[in-house]
Amino acid sequence: EKAIEEEKIVTATKKGSAVLDQWLPDHIKMQYHGGEIYDAVLNQTNVGDNNNKFYIIQVLG
Repeated sequence: EKAIEEEKIVTATKKGSAVLDQWLPDHIKMQYHGGEIYDAVLNQTNVGDNNNKFYIIQVLG
């Protein structure tokens, strides 16, 4: 038997100029330095081992 996956709808909260993780408390905000936002998404694909990884990096305060 195949497992049936349920779809989950998640609400994204945009605080400032970037979307923050849904599990952060409401008082957490993005940090800016000279008008720059420190926010990055890194991806890694390993075809030989058949896996993908991703990392979201944000400077918060």
